[in-house]
Amino acid sequence: MKKLLLSCVLLCAILCGGYFVITNFAPPRGNGLGLIRMPVLVIDQNSGNPIAGAKIVTLCMGSDTSTNITDSNGCATVIAFDGPVRALNVNAPGYSNVSIAVTSRTATLALSKIHP
Repeated sequence: MKKLLLSCVLLCAILCGGYFVITNFAPPRGNGLGLIRMPVLVIDQNSGNPIAGAKIVTLCMGSDTSTNITDSNGCATVIAFDGPVRALNVNAPGYSNVSIAVTSRTATLALSKIHP
């Protein structure tokens, strides 16, 4: 089961491009069966300021309805599977595109600015 889940996360990251980072590897939480509401904060890597308007896509959900936009505080709540790992793709105009596997029930993601 772990190999299948990791394969899905890696495939999603490869298909979406950008960077792929695994953080906070921890044992599975919950029974892995339902959906959860997961708060996500997106900030500028250098300044720590929130990034409003960042697009967060929950990968491996099989639907376009899993896209969220951060508010003026850089926050959004995404719907994700209640399993050991949740995969997200985050992008904002002028910032790097990041794909990440999250093992906690919250996430703070730091994007770096793209310099021309």
